[in-house]
Amino acid sequence: MRDVRVDTVDALGRQAFRETAYQTRAKQRLTFVVWNTRARNWVLPSATATTGTVTSTTPANPTTVPHDTVVQVARSITAKLPAGQ
Repeated sequence: MRDVRVDTVDALGRQAFRETAYQTRAKQRLTFVVWNTRARNWVLPSATATTGTVTSTTPANPTTVPHDTVVQVARSITAKLPAGQ
């Protein structure tokens, strides 16, 4: 692994963060969004294969937190959770 980065995520619940890294052996960009809401902890993983040369967003400069697809999916999931779950 290289270029591991942890960023806080706003408006997603308590103690929310996103971790991004580049897995050199499998040539994958990994993203995990972790948050706590409604008395449960949630983890949403994503792995994207990369080919060729590393781009400006992979891995050293991942997408900004508000524009990250995984963060957007996590927000969508949270909004659809039933009350008390």
